[in-house]
Amino acid sequence: MSESSQQSANTLEIQKLFIQKQSCQVPHAPGIFQQDLKEVKPETSVEMNLQNRALGNEIFEVTLTFHITMKWQQQTALSLEITQAGIFKLMGFDEIQRDFLLGAYCPGILYPYVRKAISDLTQSAGFLPITLPPIDFNNAYQQRQKQQPQSTQSPIAELTPADAPWEKVTVQ
Repeated sequence: MSESSQQSANTLEIQKLFIQKQSCQVPHAPGIFQQDLKEVKPETSVEMNLQNRALGNEIFEVTLTFHITMKWQQQTALSLEITQAGIFKLMGFDEIQRDFLLGAYCPGILYPYVRKAISDLTQSAGFLPITLPPIDFNNAYQQRQKQQPQSTQSPIAELTPADAPWEKVTVQ
């Protein structure tokens, strides 16, 4: 099979996007709302965790989990955890391409959904919405590849979105 035939046989299908877990706590409510929240500048910490796992033949689950904590005057004002998940079918990709898709491309698909959910949830909890900045998952993936020992580093670290190894993306 020629390289162009192999390239066109590669397909990524988005089978499902969903919020897998969502938790929001305002432990000091209603007292925390007695303050003028427009004047309050809370300390906000954001942690992100990216995971993926095989579910079956060419089917993978990718999850982005965010833990967000807002503190004001040594008290936790808001504690939020949310996991955005997606189920993806990756057909015809080699291991290097699949690693890139699961580590950079698929998280980039999930991120706008979890970003909006975080903004909506913080606003629903009575706070100003938290709007997370854009994340360049491709660059983050490349940085992870560069940090790996040279013997295990794959050539995918040089792959850019313009070089993406697929022709068709479908959403079911």
